[in-house]
Amino acid sequence: MKAAVCGLVLALSTIACAARGATPLATATLGEADRVAVFRQYVERLPLGSRVRVQTLDGVRWSATLLSADHERVVLQPRGRLTEPPRTIPIASLQLIEPESHANNHLAKAVAIGVVSGAAAFLTILLVALAAVD
Repeated sequence: MKAAVCGLVLALSTIACAARGATPLATATLGEADRVAVFRQYVERLPLGSRVRVQTLDGVRWSATLLSADHERVVLQPRGRLTEPPRTIPIASLQLIEPESHANNHLAKAVAIGVVSGAAAFLTILLVALAAVD
């Protein structure tokens, strides 16, 4: 019974780990076959359309949007000022792939909107109160 509960907790706690993307996937210490197997599993769990940062074995780095992924390759749309055609990259040539996180930007934006809304509401109530005093 304990094993079943532990297995269930482990399975539920790892659902969509790739989508959250807290840690980048860089596999410098694994063997070639293990590294490719880990990248296959990781890339297949990433949601299509997610923004990722990529580095290949030859050291080229760029930001892209994940268009598709299968067992042998990923198709990435590079992000930049100029439109480029999608790149098909073999999984074996990936050195690093990680989702871009913009969580801090969203939090700062939410805080700023809250502060401005609160100040506007306070000034509106203050002006209504001053108009009622006459």
